[in-house]
Amino acid sequence: MASIKKQEFIVEGMTCANCALSVRKTLEAKGLKNVDVRFQDDLVRFDFVENIDLETIKKDIEKSGFKAQIIDENNDIEALKSKRSTHKAVLYFFLTLPFSLLLFSAMFFSKGSWIQNGYVQLVLSIPVLIIGLMNYGKGAIGSIRAGLANMDVLILMGALSAFGYSLYGLFFTQNPGEYMFFETSATIITLVLLGSVIEHYALKKTNTALSELRSFEEDVYTVKTAEGLEEKKTKDIPIGAYVMINQGDAIPCDGRIESGDASLDESMLTGESHAITKGQGDTVKSGSINVHGSFVMRVEAVSKNSTLSRIVEMMESAEVQRAPIQHLADQVSAWFVPIVASISVLGFFLNYFLFDISLQASVLRSIAVLVISCPCALGLATPTAVVVGIGKAIKKGVLFRSAQALEHFAKVKKIFLDKTGTLTKGSFVVDEIKIFGEESALKVRSVIDALESHSSHPIAKSIRNSLIDHEKEIIELNDIEEQAGFGILGKDPEGNIWKLGSYRWLPEQNKAQDFHLFLIKNQVHIASVKLSDEVKEDTQETLKYFEKSGINLSIISGDKQEKVDELSIEFGIEAKGELLPDEKLLLIQKASQNAHTAMVGDGINDAPALKKADIGVSFTHANDITQHQADILLLNPDKIGQLKEAHRISYLTYQTIKQNLFWAFSYNLVAIPMALLGFVDPMYAALFMAFSDVVVVGNSLWLKTKK
Repeated sequence: MASIKKQEFIVEGMTCANCALSVRKTLEAKGLKNVDVRFQDDLVRFDFVENIDLETIKKDIEKSGFKAQIIDENNDIEALKSKRSTHKAVLYFFLTLPFSLLLFSAMFFSKGSWIQNGYVQLVLSIPVLIIGLMNYGKGAIGSIRAGLANMDVLILMGALSAFGYSLYGLFFTQNPGEYMFFETSATIITLVLLGSVIEHYALKKTNTALSELRSFEEDVYTVKTAEGLEEKKTKDIPIGAYVMINQGDAIPCDGRIESGDASLDESMLTGESHAITKGQGDTVKSGSINVHGSFVMRVEAVSKNSTLSRIVEMMESAEVQRAPIQHLADQVSAWFVPIVASISVLGFFLNYFLFDISLQASVLRSIAVLVISCPCALGLATPTAVVVGIGKAIKKGVLFRSAQALEHFAKVKKIFLDKTGTLTKGSFVVDEIKIFGEESALKVRSVIDALESHSSHPIAKSIRNSLIDHEKEIIELNDIEEQAGFGILGKDPEGNIWKLGSYRWLPEQNKAQDFHLFLIKNQVHIASVKLSDEVKEDTQETLKYFEKSGINLSIISGDKQEKVDELSIEFGIEAKGELLPDEKLLLIQKASQNAHTAMVGDGINDAPALKKADIGVSFTHANDITQHQADILLLNPDKIGQLKEAHRISYLTYQTIKQNLFWAFSYNLVAIPMALLGFVDPMYAALFMAFSDVVVVGNSLWLKTKK
């Protein structure tokens, strides 16, 4: 069976949501799945089967009127974006500007002046029209072929209508001066180009967070090799290489410090503002900044396997996906251009034949309707806010894995919280091991260490760290099985079955013990382990935030009820303990029937609940299964306060999207009737249309300043 792969294209020439819809429908018609199109930065992403010819897909896109480039290892996304034709809009704008200014200045001269001559205006307007056709013609024709007329169609209809009306007056009437609107045709194209230029630079600012993360791949480092010292870019550094990191350098790859020490700023990865001191043997992660000191590190993970690359990949995926609220804008955009064109034509007939408006005024009003309409604002409303929101979140140590998660978390009314590793630090210390029977302390410690070495649960890691300075012997265990809600078991070479886990594996008469973990050998209770854990410092503040926000909180844990009750009393929220994974699942399933729910947890036993809740939240220290089920990842496991940051950013982003959509709909609802009634000249209409997009992008950028 052929495997499914993800592929990306840079597609130039998309100017609005209808362009994106056109490309998406073209690709979906070819059987491609999960097609996501972002016209604001020319990115197209889809799933494909290996035997599909990408060159054929490229040609299909280009038949729709766009220029497509395949992204692969020899042609990366940043290199292609740097060569995008968005810069063409800047060139075209400055080429058309002198001609348009000359034509526009004609209104300030007397009728007998040279600039008022119709043939002079025709000559001045032709270069602008040619550039307009070059920039918008192919996209307009391609979109019509695809059955989804885009904004290019409206722009060309407006410009060509004014140009054609002027030609008619110049060659077929006795009084051509009354028909001279060459300046209108030229100014429409120039002002729309101006809007594209401003929009381009504004959009670049929305994506600064991702650009900052990607920029590390081009940094150059001194690498020790068998041949001596070499200078290599991040993407060329191999596993096992020794890299010299000086003060001020970013860490290029995941690895471990071999010599030296330093203070590292990990805020880009965790949101932690304080520098962390690290020395020989400590792990370092790509994307951290060395603020003080110098060291040599040994590379353990490079390229797409590094922490930074995984974050970049998840951010890219989240930004390309469409938020649910965007579907409304997509539906409107699909019908937008045909409706506007119909209004323009109908308006001409009503104005000229019914209301006895002059031919000249009726034509200008219809042109103004075409030019002032703006489907772009609808298309930009959601993705620009999503990009800014996701970028803002990553700087706070929060990673949204999809645009849907960003929107849905703002609507959550009930949050379920696991206890261990979520509200508490999960950094357990073994306070006491109580042994029953004839097994030695050495044997008990060794079995516990051997069992926990096969688990990725935070408790397991903490116990092994706590036992690291104690004497142990190596015990080989087979048939390892981890049972969610119970614990882990394995068989030693003598055939004995050892279990380490919760009270649920104890005989009924022994369950009322003030211990946390229990070691059982062949159904016989051998030892009990008492652990201590601490509540995270920012837990109280975080829970109060959600209570003030009107969100109901509940602790659900597999830990003993008395332990959970302690937190319930301390924080004043509902708490249930001694729950199995399926019992957590039922609680969330029931709550989800009445409200949007979120589950926050980090253990493998939380994975089903994370998947069932509307939003699953976990930490980057959790195991792969739990992380995979989570919609939101908190990058600093020591701070539950990042949950508050995630909700606040989600709420502000959702509000920004609604504001953008309100502006986009309101603009068109007001602007089109005003143009139809003759209150807006076509040139001013072009100006208003060009800047309607900038308002939406500007409002999204304003999200960056909100706290």
